[in-house]
Amino acid sequence: MVALANLAQALLFLTGLFYLLLSLRGFFKGRRPAADGTMRRFAVILPAYNEEKVIQFSIESLRALAYPADKFYIFMVADHCSDATADLARSAGVTVLEHS
Repeated sequence: MVALANLAQALLFLTGLFYLLLSLRGFFKGRRPAADGTMRRFAVILPAYNEEKVIQFSIESLRALAYPADKFYIFMVADHCSDATADLARSAGVTVLEHS
């Protein structure tokens, strides 16, 4: 039983170490353009549930990224929101997917 616990701890440690090294590699390697010289595009998905008090701050923070604004997209999944979260995000230009 002790050996099994030690094995589980070793696996958890190695998994954490792997993710730490992967993160450090990305941090020090920095942002690189794609093979054709253009910047890569990506999407940010914001899950939200009754976030009307903070959703605008979240969107503004994403828009302030040091990355070309035309190279990333913001999507929000509004999960059974009963407030104005979805409307506020839409008014900020975010694509909103509502789950009701």
